[in-house]
Amino acid sequence: MSFSGDLEHLPIVDIIQLLNSTRKSGTLKLLGAKGESRLVFSDGHIICANHSNNSVRLGQVLISMNAITPVVLQQTLEEQKQAGARRQPLVAMLIDAGKIDKEVAFKGLEALIVMTVIDILTWDGGTFTVDVDDVALSEDYQYLPERFHKDFCVNTQNILMDALRIYDEKMRDGILTSESIFPSNSEDFVEESLIFENEAPEEVPGVHISADILGLDELDRLEKKIPDVFKGLHVPLTKQKVVEEIDLGEISGDDRNRLLGAIEKLTPAEEKKSGGDGQLLILFSRDRLLKGAINTLCKRSGRSFFMIDDESSLNLLIENALAKELTPLLLIDAPNAEHSPENLLSLASQRTSIYPELVSIQLYAPEQGEFALQMLAAGCQLTLPKIVDPLPAKAVDHTINMLNALHDWLSKPASAAINRMDKLFIETLKSLESIQEPADISPTLLKFVAATFSRGQTFVVVKDSLVAERGFDRDRQVEGIGPFPLKSRLAINDIKTFARVVESGETFWGVPDDFQSIAAAATTPPRLEKILLLPILVDNRTIAVVYGDYGLGHAAHGQCERLSILARTAGLILEKVLRQKNQEFKSGV
Repeated sequence: MSFSGDLEHLPIVDIIQLLNSTRKSGTLKLLGAKGESRLVFSDGHIICANHSNNSVRLGQVLISMNAITPVVLQQTLEEQKQAGARRQPLVAMLIDAGKIDKEVAFKGLEALIVMTVIDILTWDGGTFTVDVDDVALSEDYQYLPERFHKDFCVNTQNILMDALRIYDEKMRDGILTSESIFPSNSEDFVEESLIFENEAPEEVPGVHISADILGLDELDRLEKKIPDVFKGLHVPLTKQKVVEEIDLGEISGDDRNRLLGAIEKLTPAEEKKSGGDGQLLILFSRDRLLKGAINTLCKRSGRSFFMIDDESSLNLLIENALAKELTPLLLIDAPNAEHSPENLLSLASQRTSIYPELVSIQLYAPEQGEFALQMLAAGCQLTLPKIVDPLPAKAVDHTINMLNALHDWLSKPASAAINRMDKLFIETLKSLESIQEPADISPTLLKFVAATFSRGQTFVVVKDSLVAERGFDRDRQVEGIGPFPLKSRLAINDIKTFARVVESGETFWGVPDDFQSIAAAATTPPRLEKILLLPILVDNRTIAVVYGDYGLGHAAHGQCERLSILARTAGLILEKVLRQKNQEFKSGV
């Protein structure tokens, strides 16, 4: 199984967390302007790393830690070179020769992994491919022999947090340079590079990396911007063109140029500025021609794109799109030997029932008309014929026709769920405007929150506490009861995320730093850590906070922009109603 995409749409932090949480084994390949890096996972743990800077090797890291001397490294590399068929990884030879303690060696490898992650955080874009179950290690980064793999099991979350901490500190202090991340005494490491100069790294098909893009010279020109871990990392750099070969399968020459020309004509430059209308397209297929064509179409039209060939991680990609408030579009390839019509029908219907916002598009062969009708009945919004032809010229013609139809349809509002939310939003606005009693404000807002979140509750600000009032919990199905005990109190200053929302009056939607404290106060903790905190302001002061989470269910579109508008409207209506009540009281009505 594999899936691929763009780091702009799924940052490295999210990818690592995804592979760790799903306990995947495989190789994560990352291609950026500075070269290619790889991280190897075993059961969700990072066990090896290959840095984009080929001069950064494990031996150099061990020297910088004073674990070994340059002389010891050079002697061991010479022995390794002369070992022939009995050649072992560097760490194994150092440990077996008693030149380094196993625990120290593992710390060195852990440091190299951290360095690699920090470097990737500085990339200005790039692409990635995850080959699940592909853990074959090239000679260049097979640091651990098989007998040590079980002993070396670092905590991936700790690796990630260490990398983010170092990155954050150096960016904050303005000292994020190659010297601040990597060993500085380059003279000590010359011999290691010389010994391996005849052993070229494994060639990656379609990727051509020159020496000038393997350096770290851009790092000292980074802007001083502290990343937000939970919203994804994007650090502006001096732009470099990422060398990426468009793979169109067997299509080449004039046919290739004709297809790319048709896509360019279909997507004028100004279309990319629209950002693809907030859409993320997930292609469920292994067809290289289809992947290359759809990927190119998405890039030129500003849409996010992923390709996946196994449904085990499909939910995570859909939830990632929803978490970023993107509309997920699932384009499913036509039935084939690997995926029967029955399997695809089940896949589509299950996802549609779990994620109402999901837009499903099904391809089908001309003889599969009955299957296409079944997919429409199961909730697919569009079916398109896919004609396969052995002649490249004919295959390109059919692909262009299909792309024209797909692009035309994608450019129009397609999701019934989106239209439903538009209608509910307007209805909620009208309901708020007609409210005459303050007590009706909270239930009206909660009704809209309930369209997206599984659980919700209103907290009233009382001095330095938040008091839990009525709410909803679809998991427990208890009338009027939310995820927190009714009338329970949360000390505002004890939970920093709540305190910031109350003080700033700004909506929070994301993963809070103090999630564990929030979860501990709830009756049952939510499955996902992303929460909503929606402040209601009267006279520029937060008087209540509406809480929402996904409970035991799946993520959905956060609707943050609409919720913020509704909350501001609710505050203005509440001010108006309270003012009227006050006037009525004074006049004795």
